[in-house]
Amino acid sequence: MARNVKIKARVADLDRLSKIAASISDAGPTEIFQDDTFFACPQGRLKLRVFHLMRRRTSICSASKTDAASA
Repeated sequence: MARNVKIKARVADLDRLSKIAASISDAGPTEIFQDDTFFACPQGRLKLRVFHLMRRRTSICSASKTDAASA
């Protein structure tokens, strides 16, 4: 079964990490183009995600984490 993994991390050597990931992957990499729209709600936010190459595929998820500045 295919599965997406999302990791947010600072990387010192992207080329090295890409080679390591390729060595343990069955295929890829695959770029996923998407737009996220956030809606304010009384308790957190709602996120509407639209995938560009799959116009019929969207998802809605709630986000209750606090806003933080990006590094």
